[in-house]
Amino acid sequence: MKNVGKILKWTGVVILAILVLLPAINAVDERLAPEVAELGSVPAPIPPGENAYFAIFGFQAPSGEDMHARGVEMVAEYEKIIQADPTSQAVLFPVAMLGEKRLQLVGGGKDLCHSAPDPYRCLAYYLGRSAETTRILADNTLMLDRYVQLIAYPHFQETLPPVTATAFNITSPIRTAHQLFLAKIAMHVKNGKTSAALAMIRQDTVFLRRMAAEGNALLGKLVAFSLLSADIRALSEIISLQKLTPADIVMANNIVQPLTDQERSLARVCQFEARYVRNLVSTMARDGNASILQGLSEPTKSGEPGVVSRVGQFFFRLFFKPNATFNIAGRTFIDVMALDAMKGPDYSARLKERRGLTVERDRSRIRLDMVYNPVGKFYIDAAVQVLYGYSRRGHDLDGLMRLVALKVLVKQKAVPDSQVEHLLGTAGPRYADPYASRPMQWDGKKRCIYFNGMNESFELKQRVEVLL
Repeated sequence: MKNVGKILKWTGVVILAILVLLPAINAVDERLAPEVAELGSVPAPIPPGENAYFAIFGFQAPSGEDMHARGVEMVAEYEKIIQADPTSQAVLFPVAMLGEKRLQLVGGGKDLCHSAPDPYRCLAYYLGRSAETTRILADNTLMLDRYVQLIAYPHFQETLPPVTATAFNITSPIRTAHQLFLAKIAMHVKNGKTSAALAMIRQDTVFLRRMAAEGNALLGKLVAFSLLSADIRALSEIISLQKLTPADIVMANNIVQPLTDQERSLARVCQFEARYVRNLVSTMARDGNASILQGLSEPTKSGEPGVVSRVGQFFFRLFFKPNATFNIAGRTFIDVMALDAMKGPDYSARLKERRGLTVERDRSRIRLDMVYNPVGKFYIDAAVQVLYGYSRRGHDLDGLMRLVALKVLVKQKAVPDSQVEHLLGTAGPRYADPYASRPMQWDGKKRCIYFNGMNESFELKQRVEVLL
């Protein structure tokens, strides 16, 4: 009994110490780090008439309406909603503003390459379904025409402020329209119009590279990467299927010029995300998190939060330090920007190191450092770490473009299989593996050139390949 008494006594002492120490440790917020405070630069605005963002916003406007003009109206409506309540959940999806008469794909998506067994070979898919492809193009001429108009814009930049109510996911319609665009390219190939097919890819990649370089939001950047990848794969198919003229070779080489640092890097995205996180942190500091105990405590008759909700909000604010939270996010953004400035083995080593730290942090959610600002760390820490994973996508795309550039070279020089490996070894840095800064590799059995990109575990074991 004496031992039990001692255990209870010391248990009480420890609990009391925790109850005293934790509030004391969390009594004061950090100062905002100077380098973090400088984050969130705002790019120079683009004249609305030159900005494809508005056309994307209004892309599904009903037939007979101007998509750009409708997009301008919709963005203005969003700005009013955001000004009234930056956390509003009332209208998060633009499609809700367009009503039932909005432009939609006729015939459904079953005839698009999304549903193909091999989405890397979209032209082959459309060529193998020539009748269905002809039909879906005839049924969706307006959507395809709008996509062609869209990619003629000289600029792209998101204009809505980075707050909770901002509608980020506006790009779904252009993903569908892009499939129609690829289907049209396939029909050009079928009819022997190789130069016309290459010209379409060239026009599209110019726009998508601009979207990758000038866009602010992460989702827009990833969509640009995805559609660019589909275009480059289509180019690879054309090289395999068609005989290219010298002019075609020149155009193909122009399409696969390596990505610029601005096109590939997440630096601009990090600046935008910094503004978003700062707004989010400010909102949380002001309002707490009303949903944290939602459903656990009924409001009082006056409509005020119940006791449990009040207690929850008290502890939320006690253990949430706004500056400390933004410092965590800001330092991650700065690190990602520094990482994106690296290339080759230096980039690969740093990214793998950061992945290791992230995994260790995820395994140890209860850590000593969690005694200070535990709410902020819980909300922000894991969320901003995902940027490391997205960083590698630009390198994968750049590597794919280099592979197809090599394929153009093989085609241009009529290199036999027995000499491909020698060509890879002597091609030079423009054609090098983006992760290892060494020549691309040759698989004679599959007749493909490849490099090893990073898999989900950030190991260089994810093969990216192009068939000759």
